[in-house]
Amino acid sequence: MASELIGRRGELERLEAHLRAAREGHGAVVLLAGEAGAGKTRLASELARGADTEVLRGAAAQGRTPPYGPLVAALRGHLHAHPEGLKDCGPLRGHLARLLPELGEPAGDSDRATLFEALHCAFAGLGHALVLLDDLQWSDEATLEVLAALGESVAASRLLIVGSYRSDGLPRGHGLRRLRNDLRRAGRLEEIALPPLGLAETRELVARVLPLAPSPDLVRAGDSADRL
Repeated sequence: MASELIGRRGELERLEAHLRAAREGHGAVVLLAGEAGAGKTRLASELARGADTEVLRGAAAQGRTPPYGPLVAALRGHLHAHPEGLKDCGPLRGHLARLLPELGEPAGDSDRATLFEALHCAFAGLGHALVLLDDLQWSDEATLEVLAALGESVAASRLLIVGSYRSDGLPRGHGLRRLRNDLRRAGRLEEIALPPLGLAETRELVARVLPLAPSPDLVRAGDSADRL
């Protein structure tokens, strides 16, 4: 059995509210930001655990994420459960097949704009779903550009996309900064920042790991490390 989430109750409630709104046709792209170890993945997993809809996952990996990698991973998860799930994309299906070979014969030629349109069609056809994209700080530029383009259309869908990223050490010219700016200009920026845990939450976290109650000095040391 998964352990109860420590802290982050307010953040979880905000995500759950977004998921309820998506069920009613008011979807969103939500960015989940925090330093390394802040609990972004744990929070997203808790949201998924309580979700009453399809949950799709994708993640970027440091130094080896292919173009559109996190988005393709999420769509592949949908195809595994629904082999005919993307058939409504019509002639765009061949362009999707360039990214998802299991769809069949790929289009002989394609370009960035057509791939964007094909991915837009694919996500529009998911219906009510929760898409979790992890470690976007390592994502390729193409994925971030597609997310920016999806921001407007997702608002009228039943889709909730939650993209988490490490906010510490993000270079000035990183694509995530452009993604945030693009969503902000469109009035679609939804971001939840995870602050470090407080002393009470740190004490509870340490107590779950150690067999004996932690000393106040150890708790303060853990809290200080969380803030570095």
